[in-house]
Amino acid sequence: MSYDVGFLSCYASLTGKQRKLTFGYRCKRQGCFKLRLFKLYCKYIVGINKYSHDASVCLVNGNTGDIVVNYAKERFTRRKHDGNDVGELVEHMFARLGVAFEDIVLVVQNNHHYGISAFEEKLPWTSQMNYYPKQYLSPYNLLPGIPKIEISHHLAHTWSVYAQLEAAVASNEDSLILVMDGMGDSSRELANHFANEDTTSNIYIHDLMHVTSRQPGEWKHQWNSKCYPKNIQLFENLREAESCYRCSKDGIDLIWKRWSREKSPAECYNHSFEDMESIGAVYSRIASHIFGDWNSCGKVFFWLLLQGDNSVLGKVMGLAAYHIPTQTGRTSRMKEWIMRLDNENILSGELPERLDIHWDLLKQLPYPNQWNECDEDLFQFYAALAYRIQKDTEDIVISLIRRLSKEHNVPILGLCGGLFLNSSLNGKILSETCFRHVWIPPYPGDEGIAIGCALYGYHYFKRYDISSHTMRSQTSSRIVSPFLGFHYSNDDIEEAVQEYLPWIEEIKPSKEMNDRLKSITVFVAQELYRNHVIAVYRGRAESGPRALGNRSILANPADPNMKDKLNRRVKFRESFRPFAPTILEENVVDILEFNIPLKAISESCRYMSATLSIKEEMILKIPAAVHVDKTARVQVLRRMDNFWFYEIVSEFYKLSKIPAVLNTSFNIRGEPIVETPYDAFESFLDTSTEIDWLLLEDRLFRKKSFPEAYHSMRVVLKEPIQIHTLENPLVGEVNFEIVDMTGKIHQPGSDIDTSILQLASSNKYTCADIIQELIEEMEDIIEAKFVVDRLELLWKLRLISLLEI
Repeated sequence: MSYDVGFLSCYASLTGKQRKLTFGYRCKRQGCFKLRLFKLYCKYIVGINKYSHDASVCLVNGNTGDIVVNYAKERFTRRKHDGNDVGELVEHMFARLGVAFEDIVLVVQNNHHYGISAFEEKLPWTSQMNYYPKQYLSPYNLLPGIPKIEISHHLAHTWSVYAQLEAAVASNEDSLILVMDGMGDSSRELANHFANEDTTSNIYIHDLMHVTSRQPGEWKHQWNSKCYPKNIQLFENLREAESCYRCSKDGIDLIWKRWSREKSPAECYNHSFEDMESIGAVYSRIASHIFGDWNSCGKVFFWLLLQGDNSVLGKVMGLAAYHIPTQTGRTSRMKEWIMRLDNENILSGELPERLDIHWDLLKQLPYPNQWNECDEDLFQFYAALAYRIQKDTEDIVISLIRRLSKEHNVPILGLCGGLFLNSSLNGKILSETCFRHVWIPPYPGDEGIAIGCALYGYHYFKRYDISSHTMRSQTSSRIVSPFLGFHYSNDDIEEAVQEYLPWIEEIKPSKEMNDRLKSITVFVAQELYRNHVIAVYRGRAESGPRALGNRSILANPADPNMKDKLNRRVKFRESFRPFAPTILEENVVDILEFNIPLKAISESCRYMSATLSIKEEMILKIPAAVHVDKTARVQVLRRMDNFWFYEIVSEFYKLSKIPAVLNTSFNIRGEPIVETPYDAFESFLDTSTEIDWLLLEDRLFRKKSFPEAYHSMRVVLKEPIQIHTLENPLVGEVNFEIVDMTGKIHQPGSDIDTSILQLASSNKYTCADIIQELIEEMEDIIEAKFVVDRLELLWKLRLISLLEI
């Protein structure tokens, strides 16, 4: 890969797939010139999360503080929670936006496993030893010659909330921010930097900088007064577990921090995560015990907390609702274990002073990673285990927050860190604590780290000399939109449409309405009312794991079969998992049961952050959106937040008398939320999904049927493919796999598939020719219908296209 700095060379180094993802790569020199003129007056600050899961980059306008784009690596590579370096990501961002190295005035970054500066100093040697990929040396990854700051993990989380909390709750009163995740920065990293600050050029912003004294005995005493447990030493192997900050217009002050010991070497396959003494890590261990191994991104809560994977969080929370203590499992072969889980806590204690973990119980738990939804006894045991960890987590966290409310007498609470992806926990916090405002950003997990880094960089770059290490700021708060992906133009969309034209059909809404947007929203509402499933792609993509309308799959919550349909034929996940309703703000009181002010519900539930109870009379009206415990994770929708989405729900309300639609993320199983129009078509046309419509901006598409006149149509390969032969000499089998240009692997259902593809590669055979050729070759062993079925499947997979002669 070429690392020459420059707009055109950025594009030249991309693969074919990345060029499609990039869009706009055919930028005219004139367009680049205009961008350059604009940038004479605009400098940028970059926030980065790198060398870990959920690598991401956030670009902030250095003049205004506005976020230009926040881009997760997973959206670029299509690998969920993709991590490590950010070279390709930054290169892509620079190319798309026309940004150059000289436009960047500051980089703020975080990696909570180790210090970035020391790691990158060794890369020229370690990469030559093949310890790390040579792509780590890309200037787009290292960003040489640009001033850099590192910020600790919990501070980066805190800044993702602090920089916008005042505007989010429309109050300038003091607030608390609580950070709870699996693990953060190392205590040794903080202490070593603080003790040697005079001899290092690396700028590292962390909580020890609150200490006023530099004398060894004094600063350790001052610091220990804010640290728990009290019997720790900072130079031990410790990781941030939970932190609490008090925030005001003057800045951020640490109240306390609880540390988790690293009982296993950090170099373990899971960074010693399973033995850590944080709530998030223990919750992680339980989720792993039920659903999978530590390294499966879509399965384990370890990756949930570190990577923001809400799929496992949804599994554990969803499963917990199926257990009712004293009523379930009494006839099960697991009844002794279920009774034990009903009567013994996994977590107990009172934070921050003490967290007691029942390690003996954890080590004795049977049936690790043996999930089988069809085994009723095992299901009951896992449900009891999920219930136990969910209840213990809620009890400890809610007790802590009540205590914080009494001790600090502030009205506002901000929540961040991976644990607060737990919407059931968040719902209890809303309902059972005393804060007037509770706010959770749309990216509370590590998907928000780059945003926190960038917002920290802007505030201090604008107001103070960074080298002074001050922790004070007087910049005004501003609310940040959750829609921070790239903008894609009509030309970008049309290019994708042309690419997929053989498989899609565009439908024009009724021409009776002069307002095109109105006609679109009415049409979509009507299709939802008919129980059709609609994928939506509009505007910029959401940052964070929740789909909030711009990258959503919408459905009718009144259809009692819709939950099973979406789980089995669209999302392909466990049948017990619930879906979220999006509710019009003015109709919240008609659907939800709550005992707190409506304003608090609206503030806290804009981003699907909390699970709340559904009114008894509404449960039968929206069965697809109500969980077994009569709750739902809700999105409260305001007109000002997403006008066109609001219009769709309003039109659906007129038809159905229900002011809500069912909303889930637009992606296929194992992939992140779609980013580009190409991603949208790929997911929409995937043969495993039963999505009826795709709304792409203001254009509507449905899937074409296999052509009736296929006999006379010429069969051609859509794009070059590779066919790999897989031999198993032990059983004498030879299998094949097909790899397309995007790297996607297809497993042929028959040897006929590879024969069809080989014939199609010549671009001279019609379907009739291929059918005749294969029947003759197989000596009438196969029938024509079988070959037609295989042709249709390969066509639906978009490995071949059919052209009229």
